[in-house]
Amino acid sequence: MTETPTAVHYRAYLLAYDLEKEDLYDRTRTAFLTRAGVLTELALRGNIADDDGDAVLVKSDPTGDPVLDRVLAQIGNEKRSWKSWLRHDYKETLDAIEEQLVEQKLLTVEEKKVLGLVPKTHVTVTDPALAKALQEHAVEVLHGSTPASQVGADDAALVALAAAGTVPSVVTRKESKGEYKERIEELTDRVGEVAPGLEKALRGIRLTMIAAQGGLGFSG
Repeated sequence: MTETPTAVHYRAYLLAYDLEKEDLYDRTRTAFLTRAGVLTELALRGNIADDDGDAVLVKSDPTGDPVLDRVLAQIGNEKRSWKSWLRHDYKETLDAIEEQLVEQKLLTVEEKKVLGLVPKTHVTVTDPALAKALQEHAVEVLHGSTPASQVGADDAALVALAAAGTVPSVVTRKESKGEYKERIEELTDRVGEVAPGLEKALRGIRLTMIAAQGGLGFSG
């Protein structure tokens, strides 16, 4: 098995990979979830923090990760709400994450045309066992009996992201509204311990996605 990435944004990407159809389950939703993953990773590292609902730069030292450093440079130039930063540049962030996963030999990317006309990006995870292990771990966190307060902030954030975007490898919409609703709430609360504004943005991520798509809803 290839070395497992530890950063939230890379793990979020692999959670959103559909192993059965061998592609992302939804490219737009994955773009939002990985953008949120980048903000979460920066908050966990102490590079950015919450200031009355806004994300502010705390530490501008390079992280060594081109994706994180790119977003750090953006935040360093202006003050915005977490929700605004979540919507900002999300498609380009997804592309940047894929570039890094390709460099890490965890992904291959191929540009195709559907019916010879419509461009489509097709991605293939090079180590399905690694993606499956990450997905199973997230399910274990969601289904587990470990108190949310004792779950690592990164694992809690990943489950919160998966639930917000209804990532089918982790949780269905029915589960998120039913038997696991309370557990998801508790895990999402853990994000608030790091950055309250980020927690609020995650809770509203579905509406943010719909608004960014011009009112287009999502099924599933």
